[in-house]
Amino acid sequence: MKATSNARQKASQKTPTGGMSGAFLPHILKSAGITVLLGLFLLLIGTLIAYFTADPAQWAAPLGWFASALTAFFGGWIAVRIHKSSALLCGLCNGLLMVALFFLCSLFGEYCPPVHSTTVSLLLRAGFLLLSILGAIVGRNLHPPQKKRRHH
Repeated sequence: MKATSNARQKASQKTPTGGMSGAFLPHILKSAGITVLLGLFLLLIGTLIAYFTADPAQWAAPLGWFASALTAFFGGWIAVRIHKSSALLCGLCNGLLMVALFFLCSLFGEYCPPVHSTTVSLLLRAGFLLLSILGAIVGRNLHPPQKKRRHH
């Protein structure tokens, strides 16, 4: 009797996206933290590659954008694998947090003249959102959630 009431409670706590309602924010924040660490690692790799070229300044921006794009893609992948929920929702939340972090860094970082126009910059940020969603979709489709087996 007690087992069936616990099962009903857990079933009633499920959200339409398939995740537990109370765990959504911690899972997204966990995946965002992992995404930031991955981004820092990829930027470090890009910086080292640029450092050992003849003209590091020439490679700094392209390698930075490439590292950011990879971070967005794998961030969406990580979000959907941690939360095990809707790929669209996980990718969108992760991408929005990434774009918000870019915005905060631009507010508090040292001012440097813009490299791109505002339109190009907004399109790049929208691209990060799309890459994060794409990464979540790929992460969901390559590793579909396992159905629990019933024991008789």
